[in-house]
Amino acid sequence: MISNSRFYINALAFPRFILAIMVVVFHYGQEAFPFGPEKYALTKLAQNGNIAVSFFFFLSGLILTYKYWNKKINIKTFYIKRIARIYPIYIITLLVLVVLALYYSTVNYDGSVHLIFHALGLQSWISGTELYFNSPAWSLSVEFFFYLLFPFLLLGLKKLKRSTKLILILGFYVFSVFQYYYFADYAWKPNADSWNSFLIYFPLWHLNTFLMGILGGLIFLHIENYKQRSWFWFFLALVSSLFFFYILASENTITRYAHNGALAPLFILLAVGLAKDERILNKVLGWKPLVFLGEISYGVYLWQFIVYILFTQFTQFPSAYGRYFYVYTFILVLVGVISYIWIEKPTRRWMISKWTNN
Repeated sequence: MISNSRFYINALAFPRFILAIMVVVFHYGQEAFPFGPEKYALTKLAQNGNIAVSFFFFLSGLILTYKYWNKKINIKTFYIKRIARIYPIYIITLLVLVVLALYYSTVNYDGSVHLIFHALGLQSWISGTELYFNSPAWSLSVEFFFYLLFPFLLLGLKKLKRSTKLILILGFYVFSVFQYYYFADYAWKPNADSWNSFLIYFPLWHLNTFLMGILGGLIFLHIENYKQRSWFWFFLALVSSLFFFYILASENTITRYAHNGALAPLFILLAVGLAKDERILNKVLGWKPLVFLGEISYGVYLWQFIVYILFTQFTQFPSAYGRYFYVYTFILVLVGVISYIWIEKPTRRWMISKWTNN
């Protein structure tokens, strides 16, 4: 987290909350107004909300690169800070799901061995078990892999010429896009759940998105000192965001192949435009309540399944669909606030102070 950077705080905090809500809508809000069948474009947008997870992977690479590229990275301290940032709430939500699994059939659970895989963040490496317990947490298993690699990627990329870095990253990206095209059109097997899960969730298939995030971070660092008051950056962010939502909301073939980062070049344009515009976007997105919503987005993402289970079991509402979705979402955001204030921040602060010199 780049807590001292106005570019990161103002430009990229609140969009993370939007991305988290897109995933929540994808899971539970597709039948809620205005995402009903009478609004086809918005319905498509809701149906493609899972692509927001790919944007999360991209942002991880961009933010980490922006923070650490010009520093001498201490690998031990880096790992401790990453663990302190994401693991406490990750393991707490997992344990809550273990308890709920004993009472409700909606929680997919199949033995203590799988629990160990999930506790270690390895579930996305084990085909067929990615969505056990806290199903949205499969993406955290992928993030753990990225965090493990990042210090070594950083050290390796720093030794290369700028042109070599560009060729390697773009080459890997193009290869991965064509790879997923093959997966989606030729390798997919009906009724072969474990195999198809392997094609979707396996961490290596998402590495290209993370690498494109690293490229985005390098581009931003390269242009950071360019003139900041130009309207160009505002229009770049505006056009890129409109194009992003147009792709998600329209009938096209791109979204079929976007799960593993096909939209990453667009992510670069959007993120750079957001971060560079100081006329409007940094001022608007820098409003403290919006920044705070960005800070709680991680908790909103991880608590969504738990809140859904409890919402449907302990209220008079039969589900979180339809008009009930907005009641559920309000409760979820409230839980995200409580989680951030009372769990995430205190545990992160304690772990960093206990295990590092910072």
